[in-house]
Parts: sequence; structure tokens; C-alpha cells
Amino acid sequence: MSDIIEASEPVPKFLTECDTMKLYIGENLKKFRMEKNVPLEMVAEYLGVTYQAVSRWENGVSHT
Repeated sequence: MSDIIEASEPVPKFLTECDTMKLYIGENLKKFRMEKNVPLEMVAEYLGVTYQAVSRWENGVSHT
């Protein structure tokens, strides 16, 4: 069985231009959390992840 998924439609151009697209999810999460005084642990519990994972997202750390 192959792990490759065949797309029935071509991939939109904006999704292939990754060098021009950057996600700021971690930065936005941290900004929101600080503005609302929400503890990192509360966000982690709500999302079902560890507080370390949320911290890594907020600080842009990845394990690739």
C-alpha cells in the first residue's frame, strides 16, 4: 500500500508558493494568550496537548 495520496484536482498555485507564505499561528496564539491573561497550561489542556507543545509553537521551535 502506498502512502502517496493522489489528488483529483491540481494543487492551487498559492499552496505551492510556500516561500511567500508564512503562518503566524504561534505568534498569534501567544499574543491572544497574553492579552487575555490565559495560562499556557489552560490552552494546552483545551487543545489536548502538552504545555511544552504550546510553548514550542509560540516560540517557533520545530523538531524537523
